[in-house]
Amino acid sequence: MNKETYLKYYSLYRANKQASFLLYKEEAELTHSEKELFSARVLMRNKEWDKSLLKLESIKTENPFLKAERYFLMASNYLIKSEYEESAKFGNLAIRYYEIDENKEGLFKTFYNLSVAFNRIGMESLCEFYLIQADKNSENANQRFIMDRAKVCALSSRCEFDGAVGMLDMMLGDVDQEVKFEAELFKIVAADIYFRAERFDQAKEVINSVMNAKSTRERGRALFYFHLFSFIESGKKLPSKPDSVEALPEFSLQWDIILNIMEGETELVSSLWEKLCQEFPKFYGKDFECLDQSLSKAIFNTALNKLLLAEPAARVDLSKVKGKKSRLLLECLIETKTPVRKEVLIEKIWGMEYSPSLDARFYKLIERSKGLIALNIKNEHNAYYLAS
Repeated sequence: MNKETYLKYYSLYRANKQASFLLYKEEAELTHSEKELFSARVLMRNKEWDKSLLKLESIKTENPFLKAERYFLMASNYLIKSEYEESAKFGNLAIRYYEIDENKEGLFKTFYNLSVAFNRIGMESLCEFYLIQADKNSENANQRFIMDRAKVCALSSRCEFDGAVGMLDMMLGDVDQEVKFEAELFKIVAADIYFRAERFDQAKEVINSVMNAKSTRERGRALFYFHLFSFIESGKKLPSKPDSVEALPEFSLQWDIILNIMEGETELVSSLWEKLCQEFPKFYGKDFECLDQSLSKAIFNTALNKLLLAEPAARVDLSKVKGKKSRLLLECLIETKTPVRKEVLIEKIWGMEYSPSLDARFYKLIERSKGLIALNIKNEHNAYYLAS
């Protein structure tokens, strides 16, 4: 292989110089394996993670550097897919071959990604270990900036928001000039931390600055924050999920939870929440509990808490409520932590599959049931709940 030629095209890929980068396909100095590695990167950029993984699995090479690149890209795919244990497995394989190749840049980026993977599964000691290894292999301003960003995130995760915000305020002024490649991602991270620190105006300003991000990943996260901001501020319902959010498994799942709570899809919400707990057991528990103090202040949990129903302030004695269907209606609403869709209530109360012909009877039941207890029956987005 000709490493100099490979790195030239890698630099073009990083700089998003698409036309020049795509000439790799005809480059005589690149081997078949090198071209396949670049093709895998193109598939990643196009959000075709599984196709990228299949291509990477098919690459055969004995060159330590190319082996390291292959494993690094596999780890990166799994990191994006939120499959953190798989990402860590292939990341450690990449480390082995980058060390043989004595490639400090490869070691830096792989150690850093390993720290991210272990952070997301709540293994803070391993996260810190790999961050230290990344720091030892940092060689340029861009990498040192990435390390500073990691230090900001560490402060935030410990709820040391004053320190985190102080660093952010200094770093944001230089990000567009100093490290253009990292600017969009850094601003997303900054907005998240500003929000947790209750610097809402600063968070919103930063998000607005990256709404047209070139990277699908950063654009997806920006849209996620923007629409959750809109809901928190004005109660505006989430729209259909943007493709760029769909491409981010963790944020896509959180979007589905918020949207389906809004729409009263109680059973689907329970299933989605269970999936979130399975994927992030260190951070989320049953009954919509957030187990991490810093994460509980993040925008997703803030939006979630705005939607969750508080325990009724007044004690309700359903035995004194007249009418079987009124009792069933109020029982359904008292027992839930989230609003309930009209169709779900009709099926539970009448014991049959929903039909629009039952709507009129349902609305009459709602009117008849109002005032039977010391709580009000409210309706938003065609989903019902009790409020003081």
